[in-house]
Amino acid sequence: MNFIFYGFLLSLFGGFEISKVNIGPLISIGAYFLIQKGVLSLDRDNPFFKKVPTLLYVLMGLSGLSFVLSLVDTGFGGLVGIVAFIIDIVVIYNVIKGIQLYSEKLIDKNQPKKLFKRWRMGYILIGILVVLSIVMVIAAIASVSWTTMYDFALALQASGGNQAMIESIVADYMVALQSVIIIVVVWAFTAFALFISILVFKILFLVSMYKIQAEYQVYLANPTPVETPTQIQ
Repeated sequence: MNFIFYGFLLSLFGGFEISKVNIGPLISIGAYFLIQKGVLSLDRDNPFFKKVPTLLYVLMGLSGLSFVLSLVDTGFGGLVGIVAFIIDIVVIYNVIKGIQLYSEKLIDKNQPKKLFKRWRMGYILIGILVVLSIVMVIAAIASVSWTTMYDFALALQASGGNQAMIESIVADYMVALQSVIIIVVVWAFTAFALFISILVFKILFLVSMYKIQAEYQVYLANPTPVETPTQIQ
């Protein structure tokens, strides 16, 4: 169980870069390896765990492919990432459901349910962020005429990257682009709030997983039911 916890913990650093090289996929490979090691060290007859090993091999392969594609910049990395993201959801769902079968062996039998709820809430917030971003983009495009946007883009292109010219162009189009600026500011604040909320639920998820693996270690050391002070009273 502790390998699963360390795998989840390692996955938190998936966006790490060294000298502008994205090593996130390599970190993901390590995380998936630890999760697989943890799953295989538990009950192999667990109906949920049975679905996981093969998918984890696929995820490791996709992560390796994503790393290679990020080096050569072919443009297919995004597609591979989307496929891996979907499979990752399926894998983690089955891992959590498999962990829930160990509830009776834990002191806090509700902890696996908390684990699932916190994981689910994190992805609900991610979904809200994606939908909100799409709506904001559509709203920004709809708030300005195509002619204005085209002229603005041409003016920026003609500036040749000159900072003074860019500032002058932005100032000239400030009134026309005011609605877009407001939309962008609203989106930025909302996205930041959602990002913080997602991070909080990820941390709470890890806290639940840590408690589960710690209590399971207690069970392994003492397989008899552990009574809490409340139960003794």
